Amino acid sequence: MSEIEPARLPEPPYYAVIFTSVRTDGDNGYAQRAEEMLRLAAEQPGFLGVDSTRGAEGLGITVSYWRDEESIKPGHAPLAARTGTSPTSCTSPAWKGPTVSHAKPAYVTAGRLPEWM
Repeated sequence: MSEIEPARLPEPPYYAVIFTSVRTDGDNGYAQRAEEMLRLAAEQPGFLGVDSTRGAEGLGITVSYWRDEESIKPGHAPLAARTGTSPTSCTSPAWKGPTVSHAKPAYVTAGRLPEWM
């Protein structure tokens, strides 16, 4: 059984902030900065959790989940200032983000998702 589990989230609605990046060779301090930013995010009001993955070729996607839009309005600038970095300074030449998404309840009937999903 895998030790990796997705974030445990409440029923929607909630917000997701999505970052996509491609890592360069070597760690270059990235892991330490990422841990610090996650620790600081977890201290913010409205933080619900995070999911993150990175493929063998370096493409990574991180999704942080937030209770409401108000929780994400301050942005990630305070976190970057407190860690002395930003996602773009983590030796990632290809960085996209953030993208914000609003998760709404899914409408499932008899265990089947609607056709539009």
